[in-house]
Amino acid sequence: METKKLIKQLASAGYGIRSYSGRGMFGRECVSVSGDDAQEIMLDVIDILTDIADVHEFVGHMRCAHSDSLGKGVVLYWPAAKWSSELEECAQSAPLPECDSCRKPGILRRSEYEHNERWCRRCTDIAEGRSA
Repeated sequence: METKKLIKQLASAGYGIRSYSGRGMFGRECVSVSGDDAQEIMLDVIDILTDIADVHEFVGHMRCAHSDSLGKGVVLYWPAAKWSSELEECAQSAPLPECDSCRKPGILRRSEYEHNERWCRRCTDIAEGRSA
């Protein structure tokens, strides 16, 4: 598994990457992301990949992923992708994509209001009538 490439793919889809120690890992840390649901995370990354070889490679990564419930969400983690200070630097330096509505960088979700657009939580909240 090429961990740096996995981190860049997840970050380019708007997910923050962090370390996580899952069930049965006995304190060892690995690469993880959190979101609303595992399938949504996978589809968000596949949406931004342009090369079919990258799609196949990412699907292979997803087959190695484990998940834990967070109550209202899920954390996906890759026990084989051991966390290190080098990976932390890679995760922190990965640029966040821009919101298609406000053009600010951030963690994005697929918009339910504009087909094929990805919006930040603030723009989604405004569209749904919640205060920003």
